[in-house]
Amino acid sequence: EYKVPEMQSYDNYFSEINSILSPYMEFSDDGDLILINSPDNLTEYDKRKVLSYLWKIKSNRVFKLGRYETITQVMKKVNEGINTELDKS
Repeated sequence: EYKVPEMQSYDNYFSEINSILSPYMEFSDDGDLILINSPDNLTEYDKRKVLSYLWKIKSNRVFKLGRYETITQVMKKVNEGINTELDKS
């Protein structure tokens, strides 16, 4: 996992998104989230804020998944190289 502050979605976005959307959340007596009511009366500012956070979270996720795929490909090549060397023995 990257330690670049911007890539830490939970640290950067959870509190802000939660503060905007929590008034629309309903919880069971056990504290489990059971429903998110439609936030129809969000201000345009809050709506854009949430959408920009969601966009950034998605962008970070796409970047991370791409990076993980690259690393997986490198690991496969290393593994193949090791197996080739072991087969020579």
